[in-house]
Amino acid sequence: YILTLGAEGITEAAQGAVLNANYMREMLRGTYDIAYGDGPCMHEFVLTLAGLKKEKGVSAMDVAKALLDHGIHPPTMYFPLIVEEALMAEPTETESRETLDRAVEVLKTIRAQADTDPERLHTAPHTTPIGRPDEVNAAPGPAVSLSGGADMKSGLIVIGGGPGGYVAAIRAAQLGLCTVLVERDALGGACLNRGCIPTKTLLHSASLYRQVLHSAAFGVTASDAGFDYAVMDERRRQVVEQLRRGVEGLLKDNGVKVIHGSAVIEGPGRVRVDEAIYESEHILVAVGARPALPPIPGLDLPGVVTSDGLLGEGMYHPRLTIIGGGVIGMEFASLYSALGAQVTVLEAMDRVLPTMDKEIAQNLSMLMKRRGVKLCTGARVEQVTRTGEGLQCTYTSKEKTETVAADAVLVSTGRKPNTEGLCGPGVDLGLARGAIPVNERFETCVKGIYAIGDV
Repeated sequence: YILTLGAEGITEAAQGAVLNANYMREMLRGTYDIAYGDGPCMHEFVLTLAGLKKEKGVSAMDVAKALLDHGIHPPTMYFPLIVEEALMAEPTETESRETLDRAVEVLKTIRAQADTDPERLHTAPHTTPIGRPDEVNAAPGPAVSLSGGADMKSGLIVIGGGPGGYVAAIRAAQLGLCTVLVERDALGGACLNRGCIPTKTLLHSASLYRQVLHSAAFGVTASDAGFDYAVMDERRRQVVEQLRRGVEGLLKDNGVKVIHGSAVIEGPGRVRVDEAIYESEHILVAVGARPALPPIPGLDLPGVVTSDGLLGEGMYHPRLTIIGGGVIGMEFASLYSALGAQVTVLEAMDRVLPTMDKEIAQNLSMLMKRRGVKLCTGARVEQVTRTGEGLQCTYTSKEKTETVAADAVLVSTGRKPNTEGLCGPGVDLGLARGAIPVNERFETCVKGIYAIGDV
């Protein structure tokens, strides 16, 4: 049987077995004490029956015998090991949903009978011979399918592999849904690859450097302290890669099929990924957001970057001008000021962090000023130009025009929903300035299509 599958078929079969095991154990939650498989054993689970034996006198052998008497046998329930009142269940990928539901119903019936008539379970002889039917013909069809097309009916397609998308996909698979996750970039989304994680990694390195510079006050002296931004950036890359592999492993272990490509919703329950069509009862949109650029002349010049670009280029800039004093802008101001850069923040509102509590903004402003950061609030940026010394930002503050020179300009004026190109012709999710309206169940105006996160 294994030889007939081939390498790709074995992978899909393993994922299907994991999904079936997840489905059964979730359906049995609250009825039995269940121990979960892990790693290579995700396709199986164990019913721990020691409590049942102690309370009702019903053993694991009694439960196994009753299962056989009800016609539930391998490969639906494969129990090669019955040890210390534990019964291992290993439903294979060939099981139909009807077969799995029947097995769950029988197990619940047996558990109820253990309460009402345990002696009957204990003394009844079994009538079904123990055997293992041929797995290829064991069931009329798989409970789930990982291929495209109509077989995806009753499953879930998640568009976007960020913190919203991949977590939802894993949980859906654990609950028994055939789940496909579509991601056109790297798994982990902006948070893992271009946001929270890489910035915190760099901030940690910058904080260590700053502590060394001020360590004499604590009786610790260090001479010739310095930093190597290339090494800092390499560590950032390694941390991101390690966490990304962790996300990939979680998805694989839980039976989520990952497809790399650009997804377009072509209608309710229908998604096109490049040239392939996938159908599903449910679609979850979790495509996140991307940097928004204001209409300022000169933002297309080399050296003018968003947070994505600044993290991606892996370069240190001794003079950095930041347009936008929100959370992203102030995070980079903290990073670069800790490394000794000349940092200027241009914020159009009357204070930095305008969307947060005023007290927080005031405290951060005082801290940044003490660290040498120049904060210009109420500043309207007019243009960015290139000079012989680099870049120059021209801005107006208090009806006075001023300029500031920089080696790089970071534009951090917010983010916008990443919904461009998401919907095919005839699909209307009622976008409001690019955002997807949802109800209290996160469902859009199109039945069966849901949206979460920054969209």
